[in-house]
Amino acid sequence: MKTIGFIGLGTMGKPMALNLLKKGYQVNGYDLFPEKARDFSQAGGTLLNSAVEVARNSHFIFTSVPSFVNLQEIMFGKNGCIKDLIKGRIFVDLSTIAPAEARQMSEQLAKAGHSFLDAPVSGGQKGAAEGTLTIMVGGDEAAFASARPLLEAISSRLTYMGTSGTGQATKLANNLMLAINTAGVAEALMLGSREGVDLNKLLEAVMIGSGRSAQLESHGKNMSMDMFPGKFPVKLMQKDLRLVSQTMIDDNLSLPLSATVLQLYNAAAAAQPGAGHEGVIIALEQLNGYQVGKYQG
Repeated sequence: MKTIGFIGLGTMGKPMALNLLKKGYQVNGYDLFPEKARDFSQAGGTLLNSAVEVARNSHFIFTSVPSFVNLQEIMFGKNGCIKDLIKGRIFVDLSTIAPAEARQMSEQLAKAGHSFLDAPVSGGQKGAAEGTLTIMVGGDEAAFASARPLLEAISSRLTYMGTSGTGQATKLANNLMLAINTAGVAEALMLGSREGVDLNKLLEAVMIGSGRSAQLESHGKNMSMDMFPGKFPVKLMQKDLRLVSQTMIDDNLSLPLSATVLQLYNAAAAAQPGAGHEGVIIALEQLNGYQVGKYQG
């Protein structure tokens, strides 16, 4: 059985690494804050002292980090993990970065003799813990075939999307639809509330109508009460929308709704960064000088 390396044992990375251990894989791990990864060691993982050590002692190297800057530093920085690395490793990045950044990373690693898969995940911390993530993968198809059993161990839905960058493009498309739909629910509740409609009755009426959506079902009630649990913080949606904006510039795309929704999330994040992403309604409340619901927490 091939040894797996896992760099980034944070909120998402650690539960994924733990699931690989549960499936019987040998996993080497590294995180900037090793004290947070004690349960990884207790579960049978081998905690190493650097990303370099992880890469040298693993056949597949998974990364789960906050940004492309972090990923570049891990790979090519002063103590980058591909330094003096024997060719033929497969790197699988589970982070969310821009499609162009994924293509750049793939090209850089290919020059060094390695393969790179962009494999962003959807499903949040709960999905990571339960092994039910949705994973969309871009990159070399042969590398995907090799990594597939490992990805299946941490997901319930796995789709190979195509060439490098297509995994990230799919993730951004998903979250763009999520953000626009959520903002639509927020605007509908603002309209209804300002016109004197009982929001409980509004939700009951439209839940079986053509305006029904997954976001209405998931967040409508909380939004109607100005209650935002923060399971998927507004700042994370803001980050993904910024990546969409970056992609619009990179590829000369005109996506007007994306630009507008980003501004709404920027305003919501400035007002209440710890709110769940349905807190986009906060921005509408500020624009209209009107609070839709009374906080019941």
